[in-house]
Formats: sequence, C-alpha cells, structure tokens
Amino acid sequence: GKVCVTASFDAVDFKAPAIQGDILIFKVAVNRAWKTSMEIGAKVYAE
Repeated sequence: GKVCVTASFDAVDFKAPAIQGDILIFKVAVNRAWKTSMEIGAKVYAE
C-alpha cells in the first residue's frame, strides 16, 4: 500500500450531531487527481 496524509481541509459543515446507535453512511468521491496529490469530496449521513 501507499501512505496517504491529510494536509488540509477547505471546509467542514456540521448540520446535526450523530448520536450513539446511529448508522453513518459515507459518500466519498475523488474530484481531481494530480501526480502527488488529490482532492476528495465527502458527505456523511446519519440514520
């Protein structure tokens, strides 16, 4: 495998808290990829 490091976040918006017992659904996509870096978008939903 390869090493991946989070260097920065542009924004994090919390709409509501997840509580214990919630099921979290992560929807993640690579928006752009370059030679040594990538931009990823992510949304997390709680049920």
